[in-house]
Amino acid sequence: MPKVPPMKIPNKLGTDFNSVFDMAFNKENVAWMPWTKTVKEYVVPKDVTYSEVIVPNVDSIRVQFLLNTLLMNKKHTLVVGHTGTGKTITIKNELT
Repeated sequence: MPKVPPMKIPNKLGTDFNSVFDMAFNKENVAWMPWTKTVKEYVVPKDVTYSEVIVPNVDSIRVQFLLNTLLMNKKHTLVVGHTGTGKTITIKNELT
């Protein structure tokens, strides 16, 4: 059986992102934008320990948004992932 090359799907988002999951939808502007543009510029607080620092990246911003959305809609939530990915501190920040 001949090997079929993967099908290339044109990017209709008009950006360099490969998936709609790589972007957030801004309701005010009715436009797609990078997740990193949805938060303020990060400044490391001086009075926190190393384990309390969460540097916002695309993954942590998405998880925080999803967690907030689920909690605000009173949905049960289970956050899973590898050790050291910031699950506990993200949940603590969202609940306080």
